Amino acid sequence: MSYIKRLANSDDFSAIQIILEGTHKQVRKVGAQFDTPFGDISGREIQLCLPDGSKYFVNRKALSVFFKTGTAPKGVIKWVISASESELKTAYSNLCELIQGGGDASIPVIRIGDGPTALSCRIRVNGVVHPAPLENIYHEITPEKQIKSHTITIPVSALTVIGEQYYVSRWRLKKYLHQRKVIQTGEGWPDNILGGVWLEKEGFWERFFAPMIEVAKLVENADLLQKEQDRVKSEQELKQMELKRARDLEASKAYELKLKASKERSQAQKVRHMNSLETIQVQHVQWTEYITEKNQYGGKNKTLVTRSAENCTLKFSGQRVYIIFPDGHEIYKMRHNVKWSDS
Repeated sequence: MSYIKRLANSDDFSAIQIILEGTHKQVRKVGAQFDTPFGDISGREIQLCLPDGSKYFVNRKALSVFFKTGTAPKGVIKWVISASESELKTAYSNLCELIQGGGDASIPVIRIGDGPTALSCRIRVNGVVHPAPLENIYHEITPEKQIKSHTITIPVSALTVIGEQYYVSRWRLKKYLHQRKVIQTGEGWPDNILGGVWLEKEGFWERFFAPMIEVAKLVENADLLQKEQDRVKSEQELKQMELKRARDLEASKAYELKLKASKERSQAQKVRHMNSLETIQVQHVQWTEYITEKNQYGGKNKTLVTRSAENCTLKFSGQRVYIIFPDGHEIYKMRHNVKWSDS
């Protein structure tokens, strides 16, 4: 089920939790909560129910993207905000934009005179976005929507006055513009009316967001503590790694010394052994040995070959004959495969 369709059954969502999160994701606290956050649905809009009891119709798609309702399978939406006063102000500003884009946002208007009765007046509203003409709907190039100003008569009761400024809710203005046939027959309601404001936003900041600054400070302090603990842990791990490298280096050096001593002992034993053997100097020596070569079919053939060398030293150990060449290189062969002479 898409997140938009899920909003059609707003009972699926039991709460919106505001989570204040540190730079360490595990450091977080619940800052506040909206219980039963969504109310009635009207066309493309749904009521956003704030904790102070106020309700505002906002665009369903915009709300679903804003609160990421598609990631709330158990009905509790997590609104995660970085734990700092500046990030709280950014989140508050974004919430204001969401509400100011909805049907319950207030549109500034200009009162230009009385109406035909004492209960009515004439106003001028700017920023009315007209829908594209129906005959152009299937054109490859969609024409730009027209933004116009209109003067209409409305009930005085629809006005909200703050100081010298008059306001009318966006949804009321859309209805009045439609009823007065400002939007041509067949075009429906205005696509939008620009310039919406949320008149109660300052009060909502003080009642709802400002108290979370203290919670954010607690998270920031816990985050700093976690950062210090991570630093100490990192230093300890680094020291352990350095100790391990030092131990490994010492073990490696000890092994190399042991290996070198073993090689030296083996070489000494070999020298003693070779020195104890019967030894003769010969001018010519030859021996036979098998060499292995691949044949044309990929198999292997063994061939007996005879090799020879001059001015070598022969040492005899049982059936073995060590042949030591003038350059010091040595090989050994079985005695029955070796022949030598002094000339």
